[in-house]
Amino acid sequence: MNQLASRRPISGVAVLDPFPAMGHVRAFLVVAEWLREIGFTPVFLVSIDFAGLIEKNGFEAYVVLPVLFRSDSQEIKEKGAIEVFLDSISGNRLKKQKEELWKQRTAYKKIVDEISPRFVLLDDHYSAKALFYQDLGLPTILVSTMTLPLHQKFLPPFQSTYIPSSSVLYGVKAYLAWCSVRLIRWKSRTITRLVCGGADQLRVLSTSFGTTEEVFDWNRCFGVGMKGLPILVTYPKTFGFREIEPPDHCYFLGKLPESRSSVEPLSNRLAAVVEQAKRKGMDIVYCSLGTVTFDEIPVCVRFFRRIFQVAASLPHAFFIVNIGKNVDVSLLKANQSNVAVFDSLPQQVLLTHVQLMINHGGINSIKECIAAEVPMLVYPLSLKWDQPGCGARVAYHKLGLRGNIRSDGVGSITKKVSKVLTDREYYVYRLREIKSEMDIVNCMEEKRLLDLLSTYSFNISIQPKMPSREAIQY
Repeated sequence: MNQLASRRPISGVAVLDPFPAMGHVRAFLVVAEWLREIGFTPVFLVSIDFAGLIEKNGFEAYVVLPVLFRSDSQEIKEKGAIEVFLDSISGNRLKKQKEELWKQRTAYKKIVDEISPRFVLLDDHYSAKALFYQDLGLPTILVSTMTLPLHQKFLPPFQSTYIPSSSVLYGVKAYLAWCSVRLIRWKSRTITRLVCGGADQLRVLSTSFGTTEEVFDWNRCFGVGMKGLPILVTYPKTFGFREIEPPDHCYFLGKLPESRSSVEPLSNRLAAVVEQAKRKGMDIVYCSLGTVTFDEIPVCVRFFRRIFQVAASLPHAFFIVNIGKNVDVSLLKANQSNVAVFDSLPQQVLLTHVQLMINHGGINSIKECIAAEVPMLVYPLSLKWDQPGCGARVAYHKLGLRGNIRSDGVGSITKKVSKVLTDREYYVYRLREIKSEMDIVNCMEEKRLLDLLSTYSFNISIQPKMPSREAIQY
């Protein structure tokens, strides 16, 4: 760890800085593979939690503190609003933050001086960190591992389940959805700034690096962007809504995960379950709500219980349920003979054996299902992230069905599972069709991205830029 080979390809080093969460890191690993294929040496800056995974995949990792300092919301949650407010108006909080920022800068500069990277690929999840990298002299390309949160005319925010149409009613619904998201974000931002005595994290960053808050892009449905920077998007452009063309500064690296072989070994218990289901001629239904379930445990428990009831009414199907590490299996009462419960599974390998996946609308799971040509039944779990929008795109492209995890009852879920299994050939046909489309579009997008990396001057300067009238209107 932290040791670089002495010989470098002519293309040089590319730094990858993913947000410290498994889904983000997995998406960055795909980007790193592609960078290595075209001659770059990818080097990750990650927390200690992910260094082993990075090295296991054959890349070099430097251990850093990815988050420059605790987020305002996290600090308020831990200390309480009153303590944060008093600490802020006394000036102690700002002093501590600037001291921490300087320590981080020193640590990062040492790494940058050692490896001399050409540019950094920074997770859009904390895009304001681009100011930090610019201060270190590093050009920055943002990486969106979620569906794009940018505001575009007729595109609903990704927390919405709407599918674009030309109707006036849809236009009104989309407009109101954006108004709702903006109001919630404005309220949260205003309260946070008041509690922080006017010196929230973004203000600290902008003043520390001698710029203004005009560099930040709030015209989006999630997070804070940076104006003037290109965005590398880690899902296929074809997965979007055809009627809405993404902005020119977005570059899609739409590589799907490598197809896994159905002969790859499974654990003894999982292999026995799969073999038993196949021997009996049963359809295998795989259900997983992802790894980030800790904020929605009651919802997960209720849904898994419904899935077990669905299994009881569909004896011709075998349900393999991955409840993850956060759900207590004793709460689920799983005693059906056609259900097997696990807390961790090799998803990509398992997908080569199943006829249907019930998932939460995570973009990585969706890409893996497309790669393995597995139809989906999507039940978005988080209403804050892009899972509802991902579910809408699955339905839009007819890659499966979607439902409401909070309101769909056993009967509704059973009907949807039965429909996807009955019409499975059609959904597999659609999956193969969209994969063919992706191959064509991915080639064109990859060329655009290659042009960016090979001919772009990388003298990217983040300049304050007032939004145009078009940018602030719906």
